[in-house]
Amino acid sequence: GFVYSSMDIEPTFYRQYAVSPQPTAIYQARHSRINQLGGTLAKDFYSFVLKAEAVYTNGRHFYVSNPNDVNGVVPQNTLDWAVGLDFTLPADTRFNAQIFQRDFFDYDPDLISDKHESGYSLLLNHRINDKLEAEVTWISSFNRTDWLFRPRLSWDVERNWRLAVGVDVFKGPPLGFFGRFADRDRVYSEVRYSF
Repeated sequence: GFVYSSMDIEPTFYRQYAVSPQPTAIYQARHSRINQLGGTLAKDFYSFVLKAEAVYTNGRHFYVSNPNDVNGVVPQNTLDWAVGLDFTLPADTRFNAQIFQRDFFDYDPDLISDKHESGYSLLLNHRINDKLEAEVTWISSFNRTDWLFRPRLSWDVERNWRLAVGVDVFKGPPLGFFGRFADRDRVYSEVRYSF
């Protein structure tokens, strides 16, 4: 379990209007103070591991679709939870499936998000040999056609060095969690030294 208080790592863009020289919307990124209370658990059941997590967040602000709202955001308390299963498969292969949800308390009808935002993720990981590992992740929403597809290849170059390459493909509606990045698919590489 944990209790946490900090500035939100994710900025919220507050809106204000300027009327001169011409009407303009001005957005300012702010990091609100949030308080979180949560817990995690994991339990093995012979051939699989059950994992679960829940986090209650107070103080976070979310965007609203109402152009007449004073600053374009409203405070909302949320409960985020996830439940997943980890399976060890033959030939150095691992499979993970999970469902997750964000529930809004005192839901504001102008929120862009639904009152209950639900989704699922699937991960398949396979160790090809002592130095090479392949992984593919799929994350999708139950509320809309919004998804992320992420294949990745990792190479243990030497004892403490790892090189990885991957692709992120985003699809969905413009206001979706992944759809907002639909025109910004990316290829990335990573070099990691562990000590």
